[in-house]
Amino acid sequence: MDKYNKLKEQIKQIKDRIRELEDKLNEDLQRYISKRLQKQTIEISDEEKNKIIEEYSKIQQKIMNGSELSMDEILVMQKYELLKKRSAI
Repeated sequence: MDKYNKLKEQIKQIKDRIRELEDKLNEDLQRYISKRLQKQTIEISDEEKNKIIEEYSKIQQKIMNGSELSMDEILVMQKYELLKKRSAI
């Protein structure tokens, strides 16, 4: 009878451990899904990508020469930085 109770207790402990692991797996999966949904992929054509990179290079040269930037140039810089952050460039 003592062996039976020990085995029963071991089975209970194993079931509890399985439940804990399932809960942890579920939490990790939910966290992964929420991160994936937040990180939306940005697709951009090669032509558009090259245009943005070229404009950004020109703007950098302007900055190096001490020239002032227009609002459009600032927007191009922001667009470049956003695409770079999202690994589209």
